[in-house]
Amino acid sequence: MGLIDIRSVRAFLVIICGLLLFSACVTEPSEPIEPEEIPTITVPDEPVEIPVSAEPLPPDMFRDHKTYFEAMGEGSLREAANTGEFAFRFLWLRDFHIPFMVRGFVEDDNKMKLYLAKLDNAGDLDEDRFVYLTELQTSSFLSKLQALNICGSEPEVRKTGNGSTWAFELAESGNYCRYTIQSPSDGGHEGQYKSFGLDLLKTAGIKTWEMQVY
Repeated sequence: MGLIDIRSVRAFLVIICGLLLFSACVTEPSEPIEPEEIPTITVPDEPVEIPVSAEPLPPDMFRDHKTYFEAMGEGSLREAANTGEFAFRFLWLRDFHIPFMVRGFVEDDNKMKLYLAKLDNAGDLDEDRFVYLTELQTSSFLSKLQALNICGSEPEVRKTGNGSTWAFELAESGNYCRYTIQSPSDGGHEGQYKSFGLDLLKTAGIKTWEMQVY
């Protein structure tokens, strides 16, 4: 009687196991759990050059020419005109990039010298230097300056919105003149001023990027 009972139990267990295995096979599998994606970081072989200035200057610096000139160590060109000396100055202010200034004057040898200054994003002097021109360069710049006719240019109509200010000053024979353009176009009278300003920067050793000229 004992043998029969043991065999019956074994048979019962085999049946139960078979049913459990069958149930596991027909049950729909659960969705696989995908591992969490880990972001990959690409490290360049060469260091990436960061463009000069992407942050605008402090709001109180905008359009305030005197503040810029003081930071660059520049005095009033109007006062220089009272002494009868010749000089011209170009100030390039951009709402979203650092400012530049180029001042030109003629030395005793009748050759022109350019003084370049630029500020950093905080409004402090970042770089300044002198550039000496040849007689040919001097003649070329003086001819272009005369063609601009700063003292005879009509006042520009103010434009709205963000952009830039191109300010040109001239002290000559006791007279002082100033002409300011906002975001000049490439053609016409505005284009002449824009081209002259960019020529000054290039001669002073400043490389300008097209997307930063506005």
